[in-house]
Amino acid sequence: LINADGWMIFPNPTMNNFTLNYSGAQQIESLTLFNTLGEVVWSANTSTKNHWVINAEILAAGVYFLSVKSPSGISNFKLEKLN
Repeated sequence: LINADGWMIFPNPTMNNFTLNYSGAQQIESLTLFNTLGEVVWSANTSTKNHWVINAEILAAGVYFLSVKSPSGISNFKLEKLN
């Protein structure tokens, strides 16, 4: 569970899905999930949503980095996918 800056990301680590909930005041411009090689494996461009589900079943086991872009900058979170 990550609970920071208005974000709740769970479960972390996961075997199935990552659920992302945002309760902060910032407008979210985009969400991008990268693998450890820097390749984009999932992305969403949005300004109105505050809830997303990433299907982690299609991801290989390992560490991923979620980049969240807002008008105030970029926040990064480390996520882990289990077998």
